[in-house]
Amino acid sequence: MTPISPVAAVRGLSKSYRNGVRALDGLNLELGAGQVTAILGPNGSGKSTLLRILAGRLSPTAGEVLLLGLDTARAPRALRSRVGYSPQEGALDPEMTGLGTLRYFAALHGLSRSAEKAGIGRLAEDLGLSPHLWRRVSSYSGGERKRLQASLALLLEPDLFLLDEPTGGIDPEGRQILWRLLQKRSSEGRSVLIVTQDMEEAEASADHVVLLDRGRLLVEGSPRDLIVKHGRERIELTLAGASTDDPRLRESLKPLGTIEALELRGRDVTIQGRGLARLSDHVFSHLEAAGLGVMGFRFREPDLASVYLRLVGRAGASAQ
Repeated sequence: MTPISPVAAVRGLSKSYRNGVRALDGLNLELGAGQVTAILGPNGSGKSTLLRILAGRLSPTAGEVLLLGLDTARAPRALRSRVGYSPQEGALDPEMTGLGTLRYFAALHGLSRSAEKAGIGRLAEDLGLSPHLWRRVSSYSGGERKRLQASLALLLEPDLFLLDEPTGGIDPEGRQILWRLLQKRSSEGRSVLIVTQDMEEAEASADHVVLLDRGRLLVEGSPRDLIVKHGRERIELTLAGASTDDPRLRESLKPLGTIEALELRGRDVTIQGRGLARLSDHVFSHLEAAGLGVMGFRFREPDLASVYLRLVGRAGASAQ
């Protein structure tokens, strides 16, 4: 198999802010071209900082960044038309219409009138914005604003899309529409880097997953490979009439040696480990013997969320 050439490569990438926060800490990473890559991580892990540096909106403290084979520090103009960036919080003018916003952006980037008309019509149709183009942005819902913001990055048909949580605040149907559009662009040979907090989206739609924490790379690989290597079964419980700070809870589960991690929140309990399917009845009996009733139960097969919970929980999630 021919190796996939990197669309992005960062070497020793670090970013420190004036307040002393170190957002990226010597990050080394290569991302394959023609793929949809999902970037995951807790708040403060460096996801948005990485995207802003790749987009040329932020200068690194140290390290080297190559995009599409070009050094971003030496060839920013050459990359401008080849990279589309959609920030997490877009600066849309509320007084402009959706159509006016797209036309202004197209003119700003030198699109011809024919390319502008064709691109806007196609994107508006694909993203379900056609009925809303004549309305002012101030009247858009949160999901509509997100779709309009994403369309600005897609309008130029760049070689590389950089999207920071574009599906946040969008309804499930809108999320599916956007993911299908990104997968289509990938099938056409373009590359997509998308920051997302939705594990199900990343597992179902991404070709490659990068998990960051505290500005460093924890793991990367295809969703399936990460699940096979790091995923764990989960039992999710809701206690009846007791909270998870009840000392009887941990004591009652101690004999179940295959439990690797226990997450407690309010009355909700998440148990992670291997072979939990055959332990389900034992979990109930141990809790009942300790006088703890269960009002809700769910068993989950290993998935990307279990990879995230296990590795980020072990590494320690950092604050924004």
